[in-house]
Amino acid sequence: MLYASCTQFFCGLKQSLIQNLTNFKVRRSSKTIVTMPSFKERIFSIVCISVVMILLLPRGNRRLKTTQADIDWLLKTATEQNKDIPIKKVDPDPEWKPLMHTFWEPIGETSPGDDAMLDLWKDEWGKLGFTTRIITLADAERHPYFEEMKKVVEEEFPDDVYNQYCFYRYLAMAACEGGWMSDFDTLPTNFPIKDRYYMPNKGGFTSFQSHVPSLISAKAGEWTRIGELLTEAIARTDKWINSDMYVLLTLKEDQENNVTDHKIDFRSPSWNVKAKFQYMSAHEINCRDMAIGRAIHFSHSALAGMYKNGLFPVKAEWPLKDGRRAQAAKIFMDEWRDQCGGSTLSD
Repeated sequence: MLYASCTQFFCGLKQSLIQNLTNFKVRRSSKTIVTMPSFKERIFSIVCISVVMILLLPRGNRRLKTTQADIDWLLKTATEQNKDIPIKKVDPDPEWKPLMHTFWEPIGETSPGDDAMLDLWKDEWGKLGFTTRIITLADAERHPYFEEMKKVVEEEFPDDVYNQYCFYRYLAMAACEGGWMSDFDTLPTNFPIKDRYYMPNKGGFTSFQSHVPSLISAKAGEWTRIGELLTEAIARTDKWINSDMYVLLTLKEDQENNVTDHKIDFRSPSWNVKAKFQYMSAHEINCRDMAIGRAIHFSHSALAGMYKNGLFPVKAEWPLKDGRRAQAAKIFMDEWRDQCGGSTLSD
């Protein structure tokens, strides 16, 4: 009887929360949908989520009984980290499609493997309805801060064009009006539907794999601001290599140690961007882990670990050549859809 009462209360609370979250007012502009939740609505939502989580905590040998649907709902809510309140879906302007950028500039001869990865990147983001756009050095050069950044970056990396380009992409994004950017080896999984049409954090700089810049959203002014911060922070960064990733780590440490609040939202990778193939054994997807997170990052370092553990899905020699990374990533994405049903979110 007690379990039944508690379960009934839980379900009622969940429905109340959903009803509250779907009653937000929305205002439409030509390209964006902007949420305007009141202060009371935000507080109510946070309190409700906190109560639900408390109810789910074990007490001695007894635990509240809930359905799998309740657990799935809670996990999906947690992926948003209570920062972006879901709203009821409003159809966007049919003339406009969401845009995903990636920075790509050939260094020397173009690698067939990179071309294959770019094609896969376009295909996977296209399946979500995104228009994909490749931004280049020419875009960065249009930015008024470019020459100042170039002087600092070339002094730090005189013979390392790759790491120079990693800094220039922030200015390229600013010159292209900002928005979403992902590495070309970062592919979508459970990407929130609402985030296709308006940016989280009201356009504030948000990095979804902590200080690893594999998936970022920000308005144009924020891309410029962070580009300038990174340039200035190179001199006080002392890592084995002062790449943009490690300089971002310096800025993150500033915030964690209460040195300076740079107003950068570094989000947890475990809830947002997976960093390796989520296999339990050869070709067996961990569907539970893949049910959480908005993307997966097939970085060279992550793939090296999978290769050493015998979980790389194609036969290959290390280092990878001739498009084997793209081939392995495609196999994984197809196996994920076949074994797990793909995204846990739907239109």
